[in-house]
Amino acid sequence: MNRIGKSRLSTLVFESATEVHKLLGPGLLESIYRLCFLQELRNRGLFFKKDFGFPIYYKEMKLDAEIKVDLLVENEIIIQIKTVEKILPMHEAHLLTALKMSNKKTGFIFNFNEPKLVDGYKKIVIND
Repeated sequence: MNRIGKSRLSTLVFESATEVHKLLGPGLLESIYRLCFLQELRNRGLFFKKDFGFPIYYKEMKLDAEIKVDLLVENEIIIQIKTVEKILPMHEAHLLTALKMSNKKTGFIFNFNEPKLVDGYKKIVIND
């Protein structure tokens, strides 16, 4: 996927999350936000895999473990969905680990528990 395509995909993902938050507001269960977010992705024609696990390799050896993510969108963007008081360093570490183990470059954490979603998301981009 080219740079313009990745940028547009990131925008569509963010717009999907924003739409869900705008309609539902904060304070609901994570599972509800997740279901509605999946529907928004479908509405935009985006392909995704949910509850996806990436194998962990060390020195080119596959280990007997994997790193789980909530969503992988268009085989490009990793998404973690949260309803927490605030995004913590451990949430960011999980996303960064998933990005590095999967060789993906872009990931989002969406915390739907914030009054404004713009205050409740974190985007991590790994540059080559």
